[in-house]
Amino acid sequence: MDIDIIIPIYNAFDFVKKCIETVIEHTDLTQHTLLLVNDKSTDERILPLLNIILIDNKDNQGFVRTVNIGMQYSHHDVVLLNSDTEVTRNWLSKIQNCAYSKPAVATVTPLSNNATLASVPVFLAENTIPPGLSVEEYADIVEKCSMNLFPDIP
Repeated sequence: MDIDIIIPIYNAFDFVKKCIETVIEHTDLTQHTLLLVNDKSTDERILPLLNIILIDNKDNQGFVRTVNIGMQYSHHDVVLLNSDTEVTRNWLSKIQNCAYSKPAVATVTPLSNNATLASVPVFLAENTIPPGLSVEEYADIVEKCSMNLFPDIP
């Protein structure tokens, strides 16, 4: 199933650059679409970085309106990524496995080292990646320890 990956962007050049790089590295963009929504970033380095599919807001709309603009463009299921996200190997297929595991799933929130309700290993905390481990190595450890459950969360 085709997925549109929407990333709302407002400044944060270094985070945005890394986010886009990891999505390109770990996503089949011949099957899925990367949609970047620039919310009138004031950092002049942002616009030249955004050379995929871009919606460039004429005025700053804020996070929620910018996300809605991106979602209105889409005709597929969507994945919404914060612009400071770094995805890892097989990230999208893992989300799809959960999302399509039963008919009544509305949204999926993946585990992360910094995702409040979905933070691991310490719940509700920003978990720094241990020294000497890459993001990819840390994700591999979390996956190996996972019970592969899809719990309902509030």
